[in-house]
Amino acid sequence: MIPFIYVYANGSHLSQVVTEIDRPAEIQLLADNFIARGGRYVITKFVDDTVQAQAVVLGLDDKPHPLATQVCPDGPLLLGAIDRLVRESVQKLNVLQ
Repeated sequence: MIPFIYVYANGSHLSQVVTEIDRPAEIQLLADNFIARGGRYVITKFVDDTVQAQAVVLGLDDKPHPLATQVCPDGPLLLGAIDRLVRESVQKLNVLQ
C-alpha cells in the first residue's frame, strides 16, 4: 500500500491523515524507493470529485516541491494516474540525485 498525505481542498493538511492506495508489486517497489529517498506522495480531492495526486520532495527551503502531478476524476481512472505518478516521480528523482 502506498501512503498518501491527504490534503484538504482548502489547502490545509494534517500530516497524520494518511490514506493508502494498493497497487501492484512493481509500482509499490518504485514508490517505496521514492519514499526511502525522501519523497512523499500527496493527494487532494476537490468538491467536484477531481483528484490531484502529487509526488513531492523537500527543498533546501524545507518546503515541499512537486516533481510530478496527475489530475483525474475520482474513480477507476485514479489507479492508472497513480501508476503514472509513481513512475514519473522515480524518473525525475533519479535525474535530480
